[in-house]
Amino acid sequence: MSILDKMLRPKQFTPVTVDEYIALRLAKRLGDEASVSLYLNYFDHHSKEWLIANLHKAMRQSDPARAFHSSLASDHEALHPCSS
Repeated sequence: MSILDKMLRPKQFTPVTVDEYIALRLAKRLGDEASVSLYLNYFDHHSKEWLIANLHKAMRQSDPARAFHSSLASDHEALHPCSS
């Protein structure tokens, strides 16, 4: 492998904490590993239990990653409705 190949290769995310490990596993399970930073952000706003429960629900859908993100968006809207 040339130096240029090494520079152009995307850096692999290596989890350090339990939350980072779970976020990486969540992203891989949903086939969305490239968005692991988004899943890490979810841990700032939701409990591990809630995220895992939504993973199980999303896995029953035809597009699990989309279903997972949609469930988070609808939860956010329910908790923070826009006032008109």
